[in-house]
Amino acid sequence: MLSIRNIFKLVQKGIGHVKGNNLHLSNTLLCQQRTLSHAAPGSPASLYFFTEEEKMMKETVSRLAEEKISPLVKKMEQDSKFDSSVVDALFKNGLMGIDVETEYGGSGLSFFASVLAVEEVAKVDPSLSIFVHIQNTLVNALISKIGTLEQKKKYLPLLTQSVAGSFCLSESYSGTDAFSLKTVAKKEGNEYIINGSKMWISNSDIAEVFIVMANANPSAGYKGITCFIVERNSPGLNIGKKEDKLGLRASGTCMIQFDNVRVPENNILGELGKGYKYAAGFLNGSRIGIGAQMVGIAQGCFDATIPYTLERKQFGKKIFSFQAMQHQIARVATEIECARLLVYNAARLLEAGQPFIKQASMAKYYASEVAATTTAKCIDWMGGVGFTKDFPQEKFYRDCKVGTIYEGTSNIQLNTIAKYIEQDYTV
Repeated sequence: MLSIRNIFKLVQKGIGHVKGNNLHLSNTLLCQQRTLSHAAPGSPASLYFFTEEEKMMKETVSRLAEEKISPLVKKMEQDSKFDSSVVDALFKNGLMGIDVETEYGGSGLSFFASVLAVEEVAKVDPSLSIFVHIQNTLVNALISKIGTLEQKKKYLPLLTQSVAGSFCLSESYSGTDAFSLKTVAKKEGNEYIINGSKMWISNSDIAEVFIVMANANPSAGYKGITCFIVERNSPGLNIGKKEDKLGLRASGTCMIQFDNVRVPENNILGELGKGYKYAAGFLNGSRIGIGAQMVGIAQGCFDATIPYTLERKQFGKKIFSFQAMQHQIARVATEIECARLLVYNAARLLEAGQPFIKQASMAKYYASEVAATTTAKCIDWMGGVGFTKDFPQEKFYRDCKVGTIYEGTSNIQLNTIAKYIEQDYTV
């Protein structure tokens, strides 16, 4: 199987050049990557028109998911942890640094490419898709966009090649009200001492690098919140037991305790006191990734179910042939398509530097609702066997429930959408 990095060598033959293990692209190709393929000159492009790199990446991730991930999904679910061979495959194939520059070991692709990857992985295992999503959309993105040159050189090659990262914001008393967090960072010389705890931290069981939000100036309220890079081996950093979750069971979610954890001042990510802006800003984009995960879950469950309806017979007829079934199936297929287009549109807007927050909230909200509807309907269509663990529908059903909760609940998304609607109609 070709990795994403090797695919570049085929797509960009004669245009880019390889130096060591990195691919260097000409300015011409970088411009061409922004041009959607097959679109007539001057005409609007369909959201399904991808660059050659995006198309080949999507196909590669799909093959990887079917060949390497799918055989291990049940085992990882039962063991409540990722298989190390699968994690290694994600790194080896360039999925853990999709839009990170090649000079730091990344694949040098677009944000949209990471959205496609999350969707494709979620079709097979939603647990792994959240791993891919967090690494690309939050951890790598924060360091790439606001990190110093030294921070990029130190951490990005690790995060793109071998080391998992984790994003630490939520606490026991600051979920939706994220900026009321109680974790503090007190300056002492050229270090900050962090005390407090974080909850619901995805990937924390295997992460080696943590992006931690802590208040370095509590008297300033949320304007004291600062972003720190903290390493797992820091004395005083303790990872709690995994939460026994309803879904996404292979993805480790733990509490993290910070007990006088000393962090060098040069591990501040971005500016002092700007952590609240970074968290809000990057989570807006991250919601598009969650939307992609939910679309992947819906499509994966749908794909696993429709063949059964074409084979299963009742009253001498395929159950798909009953008009009542056809109407339900057609309605769900339409909803999945709508959710996907919302996600793709939000991703393209973000890439183009256009306003996207309302569209991101719409995508995350609607895709999570569609995933819930689709997985429930698929269990209905499967009948009794859909209620067993012998078929994947029940896992998709459990895995999608968190979509209406994490990275901003559905009510928060609706609040955001309503705020922008009011602005649009206010003179």
